Amino acid sequence: MDNVSLASPDALGWGILIFVGLLFGVPYTRFILRKIAIPRWPIARAAVTEVSVGRGLPGTGGGYLSFFNCRLNYKFDANGSTYTGWFALGAGSPEDAFQVARQTQNMTLEVRYNPREPKDSVPLEKEILERPVLLGESWLNPRVW
Repeated sequence: MDNVSLASPDALGWGILIFVGLLFGVPYTRFILRKIAIPRWPIARAAVTEVSVGRGLPGTGGGYLSFFNCRLNYKFDANGSTYTGWFALGAGSPEDAFQVARQTQNMTLEVRYNPREPKDSVPLEKEILERPVLLGESWLNPRVW
């Protein structure tokens, strides 16, 4: 009988480890590299084009039903083309969210955009109207594709 250790993975084990490593490693590496690059992206002036009030966390399709947000869509020009983006501001109640929506209509702001992929943009400020900017991205779901 061979002296086989349960701690040594066979070819299937190595295949599974490599697959899982690629499945999680590539997106998270891209997520981290994007976060590191954002401060070096060019800045453009953006105009808020649409404001809406929603329930839950932005970009997740729900959750936290006691949480409200004010979602702002914006557009900006870069490299001779017009691009759009969005972000949200948190609110404690529907009335609070509607007040934020009124205050942000026709607002202009600065955004950073990816020079290689200008449709990828983020607001320059981390807080607007003393509220944190919510981008609908997280470590649990790195939208990097």
